[in-house]
Amino acid sequence: PVVMVNWEFYDNQTVQSTKDLVDAARAGNPPAPTRGPNKLRTWKENSAVLAGISDGLANEGVQAGEPTLLGLKKAKGGA
Repeated sequence: PVVMVNWEFYDNQTVQSTKDLVDAARAGNPPAPTRGPNKLRTWKENSAVLAGISDGLANEGVQAGEPTLLGLKKAKGGA
């Protein structure tokens, strides 16, 4: 399962890892998202991006998770 925080993705989450993520975020030390920027951006920072203001981080970090890429590969007729 995927959890989204401030518009950033955390893949392969469990109940415990999600609780740990929330606890770390509340303590001001969230882990980096599994896709996208190398650090969790604030909602204010991401709201500017959603409004069309570039933050220069579009190519930072992993852009697509393995399940997404596997689905694409299968859709294109691959194994």
